[in-house]
Amino acid sequence: MTKSFECKHAGVQCNAKVTGETEDEVLEKAVEHAKKRHGIDLSRSKTLAGYARSLIRDEGSGKAA
Repeated sequence: MTKSFECKHAGVQCNAKVTGETEDEVLEKAVEHAKKRHGIDLSRSKTLAGYARSLIRDEGSGKAA
């Protein structure tokens, strides 16, 4: 099942959505997006990375992966 992360679920005014087959793939894409678009390096903070991981959803279910 495809997994996804949306910035707006983290309270960020951004319509970006990244998807992937695994949580690790989605998190990698989310980290890259956050760095390029928002100037935030999620890879430097385990707390922020953990929060982002907790917001990854199974596509279509709306529930945490």
